[in-house]
Amino acid sequence: MAKHVEYFFAPVSGYAYLGHAAFLEIANRNGAEVILRPFNIIALFSGQGTVPPPKQGDERLSYRQEGMARWAERRGVPLNAKPA
Repeated sequence: MAKHVEYFFAPVSGYAYLGHAAFLEIANRNGAEVILRPFNIIALFSGQGTVPPPKQGDERLSYRQEGMARWAERRGVPLNAKPA
């Protein structure tokens, strides 16, 4: 039986960007087919009454950016902390 993974991800997510290559490498190493399932995370935030990252408070945004910078360094991936 072939292995497969349904990969639900938000293309606009910085965390999806940071983990994407590592995820694909693990799937490939284990012979799993990856079925890409992009979704609109902004709609999810809206539907749940949650504040999306660009509209969060300065302290929370700062903490998020620091965490993403650490992951970018760990993964060796370039990161634009403030994309257009």
